[in-house]
Amino acid sequence: MVLIRIGVLVLMVLYLTVGLGFGQNNAEQIFNEGVEHAAQGKFKEAKKEFQKALEIDPSDESIKRFLTLIEDVNEKRINRKAVISFFNGLNFAGKGEWTSASVKFNEAIELTPQFVEAYYFRGISYFSGGRFDQCISDLTKVIEIDNRHAFAYRDRGTAYLIKGQHDKAISDYTKAIEINPRDAYSYSNRGVAYDAKGDMIKACSNWKRACELGNCSNWGIINKMRCLGK
Repeated sequence: MVLIRIGVLVLMVLYLTVGLGFGQNNAEQIFNEGVEHAAQGKFKEAKKEFQKALEIDPSDESIKRFLTLIEDVNEKRINRKAVISFFNGLNFAGKGEWTSASVKFNEAIELTPQFVEAYYFRGISYFSGGRFDQCISDLTKVIEIDNRHAFAYRDRGTAYLIKGQHDKAISDYTKAIEINPRDAYSYSNRGVAYDAKGDMIKACSNWKRACELGNCSNWGIINKMRCLGK
């Protein structure tokens, strides 16, 4: 039962993290157009699309990071070719072509060895291909470069969760929540880790908080009954 819930949560985490190509809303369509432009090196056009997407969803951290990335290209603080490879990697990721995505992220990292987002999304690509150790390695590198990267902690936590390393998962979800106290998915997944350890009090507390923040995937009838001891 725990394994089934973990699998569902993993898909949710990856959907939110990548934000490309699945069940698109208007902001995501505009966002994807920005990615298409950036993959062709049309950064001026990409910036306009990302800004429009951000107006629709001001809380989207990925869009903010990509706008910063374009600004870094314009100010020549990062290799232009590396960024084009990175956005091509995102294009492949949006289509679920994880191996091709990894190749492009590799190119970006070879050109710019400290490219945080390339490591991050390559880690997600490895995750999607079931290569959890490689995913953990890449997300650890992200954290070494940027120890405030909440997504890296959250998604490394999910890789640990899949591997059954529950204490490490809890530690990473806790750090993600410290950085972003409204991270509903880290609360929800941390609840799964506590459940796997047999700590229902903490599991229930986390699931309830996740639901308050908008993620009720683990706060349905069955788990409510378990938490109420019925």
